[in-house]
Amino acid sequence: MQITYPYLLLTLLPALASAAPTTTTLKPRQEKPPYLRETEPWKLTDISVFEPVPGHQEAAAESRVSFHFVDVNPGLEVDSICQYNVTAGSDITDASRWHECEDPDVRLRFQYTGDRIEIAKTWVDPNVGPPGMDVVTGFGRWNTSLHLFNVYASDNKTLIATRKIQGCMEIYNTELIA
Repeated sequence: MQITYPYLLLTLLPALASAAPTTTTLKPRQEKPPYLRETEPWKLTDISVFEPVPGHQEAAAESRVSFHFVDVNPGLEVDSICQYNVTAGSDITDASRWHECEDPDVRLRFQYTGDRIEIAKTWVDPNVGPPGMDVVTGFGRWNTSLHLFNVYASDNKTLIATRKIQGCMEIYNTELIA
């Protein structure tokens, strides 16, 4: 027996007519939050590098790098003190070491190379990927223009330390890795 289209349609029509109608409800599209963007510069204030001359009795026992870090970008706000100390005479410009800033809620690290401060700030952005793959790190690298001051012993002749300072730097995030 050869089946033709009209025959097939006539035999299936009663089955299709008796089938219960179904409805589908479409869910509204869920919007993701906007990407977290670094559009405003990071602000570093009260930048100070203190390096004593080792061995002098009036010199401090430690060298120190310190500054105040502020990020005002919406959703990425941070206000933290960044500093590290090393024993006087140790290399304060060790470019292979990153130092954690004080804010425990944010992964904020820095290094000082003598003529440059480098910052690495890490955050989670759910728009970048699923959990575990939603981590973003922003980097900023800036040449400093620190003002040098010599610190002398009480005899006003013997150099016991140098202090380099700068009031403020506004730096844009220069690189992102997700």
